[in-house]
Amino acid sequence: IRKDVKKFLKWAFLVLLIITVFTAVNHHRIRSNTKETIENYIADNITFATVDGLKMSAYITGEGDHTIVLLRGYDDPCPTITLSPLADALATQNKVIILDYFGCGFSDSTKKERTAENYVYEIRTALQDLGAQGPYILAAHELSGLYAQLYAEMYPEEVEAIIGFDS
Repeated sequence: IRKDVKKFLKWAFLVLLIITVFTAVNHHRIRSNTKETIENYIADNITFATVDGLKMSAYITGEGDHTIVLLRGYDDPCPTITLSPLADALATQNKVIILDYFGCGFSDSTKKERTAENYVYEIRTALQDLGAQGPYILAAHELSGLYAQLYAEMYPEEVEAIIGFDS
């Protein structure tokens, strides 16, 4: 019995070694392809606004009389990707802009305090840098509803409407 156990353990070790090597090689291949895919997506779809010397990424699509600004939900890691299908659907008759706030998506990180006032300042500055013409329809998900309301209070002439999703 002891001989059989040793033989089984040798084969089990060999199988685990093969699986480990295969997984490592496959992970490296997938990671390389993912990096290339992301770089291509950025080159083809992302525009950068400059806010206080930092780059904020934006997805811009469509033409029309209205400019809709889609503002991310709290746990959306990259709205310029996750919200792009919605933007494309809305873009048949509107200009649509999605912003990645600082610290998420393809935007730079910032050390600036994360207050509602700072978010509004960054959104407004990015829109101005992108040459977007208001008044805007601010379509805000979750916590961004607070930023949309504050934006409308601070710059009422720049806001056509606010649409809240779970705001």
